[in-house]
Amino acid sequence: MKHGNLSILPLSAAFTLSMLLMGACAKPAVVPDSVTFPASSYTLIVGDETLGSLKLAPAALLQGSPLSDASFTYETADPAVASVSEDGTVTALAAGRTTVSATFVSGAKEKVSARCELRVYGKATAEEINSFDEKCVNLYGRMELENGLLHVENVGAGIEIAFRGSYLKGDVRITGTPYAHINIDGVEGTHTAISANEAFVFAENLGDGIHTVHISKSSEAFNSRITFAGFEAEEFLAIPERSGPKMEFLGDSITAGFATLAKPDEGWSAANSDGCLSYAYLTAKALDARYSILARSGIATIDNGFSGVIGMNELVDYISIATTKPYNHDRDMDVVVLALGTNDAEYITQKKPSYKKDFPIDYAALLTHLRELYPKAHIVCIYGMMGTNNDVRRGIEQAIADVDDAKISYKNFPANTTTLGHPSAAAHTAFAKTLTEYIQSLLQSPQGGASV
Repeated sequence: MKHGNLSILPLSAAFTLSMLLMGACAKPAVVPDSVTFPASSYTLIVGDETLGSLKLAPAALLQGSPLSDASFTYETADPAVASVSEDGTVTALAAGRTTVSATFVSGAKEKVSARCELRVYGKATAEEINSFDEKCVNLYGRMELENGLLHVENVGAGIEIAFRGSYLKGDVRITGTPYAHINIDGVEGTHTAISANEAFVFAENLGDGIHTVHISKSSEAFNSRITFAGFEAEEFLAIPERSGPKMEFLGDSITAGFATLAKPDEGWSAANSDGCLSYAYLTAKALDARYSILARSGIATIDNGFSGVIGMNELVDYISIATTKPYNHDRDMDVVVLALGTNDAEYITQKKPSYKKDFPIDYAALLTHLRELYPKAHIVCIYGMMGTNNDVRRGIEQAIADVDDAKISYKNFPANTTTLGHPSAAAHTAFAKTLTEYIQSLLQSPQGGASV
């Protein structure tokens, strides 16, 4: 059709031509290879003028280069801990841990995102810290709070405190010669004797910013105690709770870290036995767990009169081997690791071979009691780190079969011993890696795990 000197296309043809022209001019949606944050984690303080909020600055990368004018949408996993605005400004609301995600905005269907961890600290008073209020401090392990004093006896038990300033001091009383790891800002400490009986400097000459100190007792409960009366710092903060599972480890000398530092010509001593090098402590750390360790060298499933130690069937109801007061169990425990059998095997081989018939019954009774205490937990039975006695191994397997609980499983470990017949620190590290992976598989598959 013509109109003067112009050709007029039919409407349908004109629409098709305009679409073609638009398609020729439109650019395909660019999708980045990845989204990244400058740091993997950030910290904030609720209500603080300078550290109460921050603006995130994610980058969208294509072949290693950042895309210009990239736009993102943001979301927090826990809006009660922190909020995030459309421009990526995160504001602290309450002490805790969460994650913040940034998702690249494009016209394509593909979404590329990244997450960073956010740790939010609250303000805390000296009175709150020194009353050991668990809304402000993290407590690990079974311990006793009596008349304003925090008594710490068990391996791995202790306290984690946050503050802003250059130092942390404690009012400490000791019994025996206790050892502890003093972990500053996430850096693991070493087996350190706590020798002061009043003031003790746990950290000093620190730089500006938020700091955490985690004091973990590394010696056994039967020979020493650390009592905390209070702490001093320039400004206390309420520390967020760990985000991992709740776990308890029940065991004997292996779990207690017996002789982990011993030299070939040495006998046992508190100085060469570091429970914070044990597989239990290392597994808890790897899983970022809220953990407890209850261990005593020489302990067996029951008190058989051979080693002179009460059985785990009794100890599990107490605060520690030294403080036999009833313990208030956390019924929301996620995982319980039961590491017994070595001392039962010694009793069978050296004292009473016929006990191999009763051992499965006693072990099954302990499993039944643990299920009463921890109704939701995965119970992981482990054995073999100091060698495998087949009567004990079969007894554990028989007990698990008799209890018939889908969330009770057995994990066998190959023997790996050195000084004084116990695992070395390196062996514990290897055990922890294996156990961590096994527990992760259980937590991802809540119906239980098969014996391995």
